[in-house]
Amino acid sequence: MTAIPNRASAGLASKVVASHPELTGAGDYRERLLALVRSSHCERQLQNLVHQTVLSHPDLMYPADYPPIAIQEPIDYIRRAQRAWERRLYKSLNAMSSELAVPLARLRPPAQQQKMTDRPEEATTFSEDLDKFRPVYAPKDFLEVLTRVESPNYMPYCGDFLYGMVRLPLPIPDLADLRQQFEELGNPRFQHLSMSAELPAATRPQVTVRQFREAVGKKVLDMEYAPVSRDFAKLGVPQSLRGRIWGQILGVRIEEKHWARYRDLQRAVLQHDLLADRLVARDVQLTAGNDDQYFVFAEQLRATLLRFLRHTEPLAALAALPAQPARAAAAGASPDDHVAYPPCGVVPFHGFSMYLAPLCFVFSDAVELLFTFERLYVRYFVFLHSLSSRPNGIVSISLLLERLLREHEPRLWLHCRQCRVQPLRLVFRWLVRAFSGYLSVDQLLQLWDMLLAYDSLQLLALLAAAVLAYRRANLLAASNQPTMEAVLADLSSIRVVPLLRAVLGRWTS
Repeated sequence: MTAIPNRASAGLASKVVASHPELTGAGDYRERLLALVRSSHCERQLQNLVHQTVLSHPDLMYPADYPPIAIQEPIDYIRRAQRAWERRLYKSLNAMSSELAVPLARLRPPAQQQKMTDRPEEATTFSEDLDKFRPVYAPKDFLEVLTRVESPNYMPYCGDFLYGMVRLPLPIPDLADLRQQFEELGNPRFQHLSMSAELPAATRPQVTVRQFREAVGKKVLDMEYAPVSRDFAKLGVPQSLRGRIWGQILGVRIEEKHWARYRDLQRAVLQHDLLADRLVARDVQLTAGNDDQYFVFAEQLRATLLRFLRHTEPLAALAALPAQPARAAAAGASPDDHVAYPPCGVVPFHGFSMYLAPLCFVFSDAVELLFTFERLYVRYFVFLHSLSSRPNGIVSISLLLERLLREHEPRLWLHCRQCRVQPLRLVFRWLVRAFSGYLSVDQLLQLWDMLLAYDSLQLLALLAAAVLAYRRANLLAASNQPTMEAVLADLSSIRVVPLLRAVLGRWTS
């Protein structure tokens, strides 16, 4: 059984002993505890719980007497920048509320609640014109904020010509580190499902790679062990098994408590009307609603995101960020009873719904869709639109992109700089949205398979640099930013795994 981290074991053991007095007698306490765990058939669930806990709280792996690691952002100037950014967002929300005379939140009249109960589809429609609701911000606005963050004690450049937009002293992996981290991806001797689906499997020539991966995937699912599922996903996940494999990796196991919570969230949608609801509906209208791949899910996206806005679980993940969601007392409530706004703590922005849209191809069950999205968001996507020094944060990813281009595509880098075009500005929207809405659905899901398998968003920077390298000739022929953007406008022909494998093999350390 996987060892339980020191800080987590004490509380778990005390609960077990309290519920099983027989453990307090004489004898080997550890052996008694392990025997009880095995006899109760919860050993695998406990292993998965420890795995998910360690991924979310790495400090648990340190000894109990080790100085605690700061939960929040340790770098003070990044903390200040994130707090200033959050204040700007809520100032914009309040200004929109005043300008449009729409309250941030209000209790629906009983007649309207009854009408929406009788006709649930009306919960996702709005009587007013949504065109007047503008996004609070877009990726380009966030880029300007990110690039203005500077270290007061660090001068990384001798001139603006050679360096990019992000100039912070953060630890960034080099190509050798990336090759080691993504070993299965960069080594051609590993058969990836997307590149050899109809070819004979190396170990069983009588079946195709797809058939072999499906058979192995079913055995992996029977094991119900998250680390094994992650290893399996590194070489591709069959479409028929993707939802269940992702669920095991993320620790999402739908139980009765999830159904109860889902019903509570539905009641909250019927009872309370939020300004943020309109921002979500407007975003779906502008993004997924205009996308040939996702427009059929528009109503499902609105319904799921309205519930997500009222889901308070993401607040715990936001505790790791420098800023905290704005809190205020609801109308008619005690001034001491403050709540976050919106309840999930996330202010919707332009493109936010595209984090959810691809999941509609994976999960048909509404409950599974909501809670898988919530887990994906708090573990990965939240760091794509917030300022932090984490390796998976957008600041580090942007810095990694610029380093890869500067060191391994110097001709393209210098051409962009001579044309006064910042490469990061060309691809930043891809990074913020994890390529959702830009790649074809099958390629995007393969990319997200690997994000979960390697537990790393650094693949986004690697892929963005690979796309620029792939279209190098056309970019070198362009002389201004609009032309370069036109070259990169359509990514529907991009194949993710072959492209990543090509650049990892072609670039020299």
